Amino acid sequence: MLGKPTDRVPWQLMVSCLSFFAMILVWELICRMGWIEPIFLPAPSQIADRAVKMYAQGTLIEHVAASTRRVMVGFFFASLAAIPLGIFLGTSRFFMAVFDPIISILRPLPSMSWIPLSLLWLGITEARKYSIVFMGAFAPSLLYVIEATKSIDPILIRAAQNLGATRKDIMQGITPRCGMIFQQYALFPWKTVQQNVSFGLKTRGVPKKERREIAQRFIELVGLRGFEVIWDKVQADVLKSMEMGNGRP
Repeated sequence: MLGKPTDRVPWQLMVSCLSFFAMILVWELICRMGWIEPIFLPAPSQIADRAVKMYAQGTLIEHVAASTRRVMVGFFFASLAAIPLGIFLGTSRFFMAVFDPIISILRPLPSMSWIPLSLLWLGITEARKYSIVFMGAFAPSLLYVIEATKSIDPILIRAAQNLGATRKDIMQGITPRCGMIFQQYALFPWKTVQQNVSFGLKTRGVPKKERREIAQRFIELVGLRGFEVIWDKVQADVLKSMEMGNGRP
């Protein structure tokens, strides 16, 4: 397993640097020997020389900004479409079955494969460039959101429903009408049971008095009356016992 960058010892960092410079050297030699035409893959020295000239002319920053804008705008609209659609498909088996053939066709297509169609549909315009980035980012983002939605523990969803959450509440998050109980005993062990239950209400800005009343009602609902101020290891043991009692491993 690869360690974190901060975990690398000096010799590993040195090997990584040598590997990088060796790659640049091989790249330069291949280009200098004429094995690859410069029009397809220019040498690193030619790229650096061109970058210096463009910077001196004041055009480098302009081109970098234009490319960055196209990538960010394309990715923004891809996320804007993929996130809500992915959540919707991840929570609906019927519509997932409807859209699955379409997603299976789009998933393996690289963004470059859309260039001919984008030329026909949009011509040589900025919209064509945005559309290529959009299609390259949309399918992966959609799949990630669908899988993330499906991976949510169904017990957490049922717990929210038992505490009064509607389907809309579950999609949007905890609302002031609903309490919240953590189903993983390792979460916030430094908080009391009451603080854990009212945590979602606190993040929504519910007044302290109302938050305490709602939390107390839900604590009594799940049979934790008398354990409101238990915390640390004792609270963890209580919540773990609840989890074991629900049949979870």
